[in-house]
Amino acid sequence: RYRDFAGREVFASGLGFETLGWGVITEEPLEDAFLASYRTSVVGITLSLASVMLLLILAVIIRSLIRTTNFLKAEQMHTVSVISNLTDGIIEYSADFGILLINSEAERLLGVKNSELKGKFIGDIKKIASEDNKRLLSVFTDIFKGEKLKFLFDKKDILVSEAEIDSPI
Repeated sequence: RYRDFAGREVFASGLGFETLGWGVITEEPLEDAFLASYRTSVVGITLSLASVMLLLILAVIIRSLIRTTNFLKAEQMHTVSVISNLTDGIIEYSADFGILLINSEAERLLGVKNSELKGKFIGDIKKIASEDNKRLLSVFTDIFKGEKLKFLFDKKDILVSEAEIDSPI
């Protein structure tokens, strides 16, 4: 780095040819010589700041997801608690007739246990011929046939139906 004959600050590099006694020197104005390294520094700093901003945004989103998850868990617990303590018997089942929940009143009316049937499919329960399961299966038979069944509402994929049982166990 030095000033050339015109007084400009330049950056020079050279290569000597000892056998010939020659050398080659190239000069570049200082601003041009370090322009690539300045650009690299600016890009690096910009990317670093962008990364920090993205991490902050991600942290805010994760915090929001955690809050929402906790809220939904609390709401689910509340809903299960309400359903479990209703005076009407409720059986919640999936579209493929897998039992999701049987509340205590439905257990009493049908003579079954939620803990034994939760997660099982009606088709599987049909294979287990027991007196306790006959009452439950009769409710689903009514659902399959549409007998003694009132459809309360149908929204998208959620269907709520009501079946009447003549006499509890």
